[in-house]
Amino acid sequence: MAHQVQHDLLVQRTHDEQSRQECVMSLRRHLAGRIAPHCADMYTDAIESAFEKEYGREPRNRPEMREAMRQSSPYQFFSAIQRTSQELMWDSVIDSVERQLPELNETAKRFADKCGHGGTLTLDSKLEIPNYLTGYDIHLQPG
Repeated sequence: MAHQVQHDLLVQRTHDEQSRQECVMSLRRHLAGRIAPHCADMYTDAIESAFEKEYGREPRNRPEMREAMRQSSPYQFFSAIQRTSQELMWDSVIDSVERQLPELNETAKRFADKCGHGGTLTLDSKLEIPNYLTGYDIHLQPG
């Protein structure tokens, strides 16, 4: 497993914070590696045939497949745990960040004063963001 590169803007975690974060990451690895792969099996083994029985045909597209999955209790359970694990991830790091925020801001300011502020970013205000990106906050990242 890769280790985090150490730098001056990386928060220093207490023992309890590190333990909490590692527990959450262990849950997320378990979901991604051991549970998520079974969703495809669940679809082909049960959900697809239930859809065909109800509608007399296979799903025509991904939205129909997704809706069929969303009706499945096991998939609902998996999705709820997946979302909860994402919430737990941010909950587990916020204490470390908030505790050290003044020092982090000062360090960032020193770097900016020393090295300059870098480049610029201009966003196209006319760009229309599709609903599948705006309709649901997947990452739940604060800030």
